[in-house]
Amino acid sequence: MLTPPHPFTGRIHTEVRAGMAMEPGEARAERLERLVARAEADGGPYALIDTRVAYLYARCHPFGRPEDALAALAPCLELYRAAPERFGEWHRDRFWESFRRLTLTMLVGPGQRASWLRAVVDDLRFCRRPGHRTDMEDVHLAELLLEWRVGNVAAAEEAIRLILACGPREGNQWGRVGALAGFLADLGRDAEAIESLEPALTGSVPVREDGDPARFADHLLLPYLRTGRAEEAGALHARTWRGRLTGFRLASHLEFCARTGNEERGREILHRHLEPLADDLGSILRIREYAAAALLCRRLAESGRWDDPWTWPEDNGTAGGDIGGDGETWTYAELHEEFRDDVLSLADHMADSDGTACIRERMGALMDAGPIVAHLPLP
Repeated sequence: MLTPPHPFTGRIHTEVRAGMAMEPGEARAERLERLVARAEADGGPYALIDTRVAYLYARCHPFGRPEDALAALAPCLELYRAAPERFGEWHRDRFWESFRRLTLTMLVGPGQRASWLRAVVDDLRFCRRPGHRTDMEDVHLAELLLEWRVGNVAAAEEAIRLILACGPREGNQWGRVGALAGFLADLGRDAEAIESLEPALTGSVPVREDGDPARFADHLLLPYLRTGRAEEAGALHARTWRGRLTGFRLASHLEFCARTGNEERGREILHRHLEPLADDLGSILRIREYAAAALLCRRLAESGRWDDPWTWPEDNGTAGGDIGGDGETWTYAELHEEFRDDVLSLADHMADSDGTACIRERMGALMDAGPIVAHLPLP
């Protein structure tokens, strides 16, 4: 009995592999796009799968213009819905990785409506690979980002519960648990954030020997502060404020300093992070950084202790943003207005696309917040 030939064979298949071996970038994507056109003209269904999956992967690695990646995704998704059994392991893996990456990128960007993104998350759930437990965790992460974005607290909490129910991943669990606690804290679920992260603080969640157990603990700064555990918050800040901070972690330290009478420490942290804060605000995952920076700058301006204009340091600006630049002179009142305008601009855009003003309300409350403790001495 003759063995049927493997479906992914022939000249196009060979050229696809040659294209995938190229350096990631526009030249690789364009070469694979030309192979898609050839497969559409004279190839069968397997040639289409071969070329379209490769082209989608090229558009998502590295991730360039979202519209190019979305245009590459749609026909791939149609092929998978029609006949998932035709996808070989190589194609399933690259299709999933590209679809997952594109979905998560769109969820934190301002370009798509939440109602449309909900359908995309449903498609992602349908396309998860059999036997890959982490795929289901990625689906729940997408659900978490969507529900956090629209302010659906109960659904976001459920997504976090489902992520944790997937079981531990191999290696260091600290970052994973810490990030989930950050989402809970941002939604005001302080008790739940503390409950989720304290097991990691006590060693119940494994941390690599070379890992830094303080790296994500600062997600509990505001939950501790808001639940009357100010001394613990101060001790935690003292352990974690040095070095480079990003995302919710940077936001937590800036807000902590602004709301505990430690504006001088906050000023030091702010100036250490002027370069990233000068970037354009293009992701809702960073909106809390800018809102916390606006709060701190307001507190600095209102204190009257730092009224003198100061010069933006050299090599701490960025050509991509509107804020900062070598040699520019600023006051904290002016910087507060810049950060506030950026936050409200993105928040208003999200409100228009998602049909809810929850992000504007949360960030507005943060930027207008007053002290929790008049002055908290730091260790």
